[in-house]
Amino acid sequence: MDKLKKYVGEIYKEQILPRKDLVTKELPVNGEDSELIKDLFGYKLINGKNTIECDTEEEARYLKIFWDTGITEVKIPKDHTFLKKVLAELEESKRIVDERMAKFMRSILRRQDRERLRREVYADFAKYE
Repeated sequence: MDKLKKYVGEIYKEQILPRKDLVTKELPVNGEDSELIKDLFGYKLINGKNTIECDTEEEARYLKIFWDTGITEVKIPKDHTFLKKVLAELEESKRIVDERMAKFMRSILRRQDRERLRREVYADFAKYE
């Protein structure tokens, strides 16, 4: 199994928040995985009735990480070169946590319990304050 080096929150706090080129993005309330699609005008994240318009694929992938964990406000760097660089580390961290959580959740029968645990794990995993 892959070793988790840092949680998304740690990466966010150490590598992203100190930057001067940040823009704050509001995200609709979400608790499930969103879908990233490309259309004529750029990229979109969709979850049910909620849609987030993005200019680049990297921006969409970055926002997806945070939106899927239930965060409703995130700062995003304007520098797309930096964003590409940090994106791989963020995605890998989330992938490892998702895999570990999926294994554990197989043993939880009640859907409500699985959803509550998922929210609690992501809230802890995404802490950055």
